[in-house]
Amino acid sequence: MNPEELPLRDIHLPPEIGGWPPAMGWWLLMALCIVLIIMAFRWWGRRQPVYRKQVVRPALQELGRIEAEYANDPNEMIRQLSVLLRRSAISLHGRHNAAGLTGTDWLEFLDQQQHGQVFSTRFAEVLTQQPYREQVVGDASSLVAVVRDWLKQQEAAHV
Repeated sequence: MNPEELPLRDIHLPPEIGGWPPAMGWWLLMALCIVLIIMAFRWWGRRQPVYRKQVVRPALQELGRIEAEYANDPNEMIRQLSVLLRRSAISLHGRHNAAGLTGTDWLEFLDQQQHGQVFSTRFAEVLTQQPYREQVVGDASSLVAVVRDWLKQQEAAHV
């Protein structure tokens, strides 16, 4: 018998294995990743108020020290309050958001964080120009109260 005459059929290969649905191990890995991401967001959300308290409480203590130490020297008190505001803003809102701001941009940033216009209306000159002058003309005790309110609002704020 001639091999060409034999009743043989061609070899049929099974279909290729597809990529979907994935195996059980991939489903478990995906579920684990989702759970880890959710846990990370929850941890980060709980961590934010604690961090804000760790920044604001020492700043409020520093504010009290400045108020007591420079009660008779309003010039230096205003300079120190300006520095405290800058340091607190950088710690709370990040160096890239607060460190480079000057003039009206700085005042608008402070107002935006307080949801009011206190800094840009009442203390514009005191915070932007007066700290660099020899004689400061401004109400230091009012500025202390506003800075205290600003710090307390920062502690209560949600990011």
